[in-house]
Amino acid sequence: MFRFGIIITLVFIGFSVAYFHSPYLGNPHAMYLRGNCYYYGQGGFHRDFEKARHWLTKAANAGHAKAQNNLATLYLNGWGVPENLAEAKTWFAMAATQGYEPSMYNLGSLIKETGEQGDAQEAVSWFQKAAEANYSPGQMKLGEAYRDGYGVASDSTKAFEWFAKSADQGLPEGCLAVGELLMLGEGVEQNKSQGLAWLMLSGNRGAVEKGRAECTEQECKDAVKLCRELQQRIQSQPSEGSANAETVKTMLRTK
Repeated sequence: MFRFGIIITLVFIGFSVAYFHSPYLGNPHAMYLRGNCYYYGQGGFHRDFEKARHWLTKAANAGHAKAQNNLATLYLNGWGVPENLAEAKTWFAMAATQGYEPSMYNLGSLIKETGEQGDAQEAVSWFQKAAEANYSPGQMKLGEAYRDGYGVASDSTKAFEWFAKSADQGLPEGCLAVGELLMLGEGVEQNKSQGLAWLMLSGNRGAVEKGRAECTEQECKDAVKLCRELQQRIQSQPSEGSANAETVKTMLRTK
């Protein structure tokens, strides 16, 4: 009888917690989670973008930044709603102003892709915010802006610095950019061993083979050693997206 009472109590407590955190009662995070279940088709829910929009809109209107970001992607891609870039921009902006780094990046990217030339500085300002918040895709985009002279004066040194920050977090695109600049000696002193090591970390086979062809046998051997050291350093810290370990492993062969 005592055990039965405990079971009933635990069931009641569990039901109460689930009930009071139910999306139907207006809990923003619960509504966001419900929307995400439909967005990704997980948690026993079938993917349904219209239902995802329904719940994400509720959470977004309640000020949930992640919900605002995901709702924006629905409008951006026309998933469950007619494509509406203006609406996507509005929701990205709402999340970005709350400090949500992926939305800063997404907003800057949307402005860059759809805006006029005069909007370049606005796009870069969002890349800058994301980069300074240590969001590696934002660091990559800011590096590209300095490399290409988009919205800022062209500066290969600053481009390398921001590429390096993203590469230090293991972003494959950042590793590739750092490797290419080191091979060429643009924005940084030329160092082919280091350059090849970063190309290996990027997982880009074509770039690695091209890099090997430009290096001496000793430079290739040094690159293999350095690549292992860099991989260990990157894996020892939190990262936004490190290079695939198996892909990197296949790159670690000498010339």
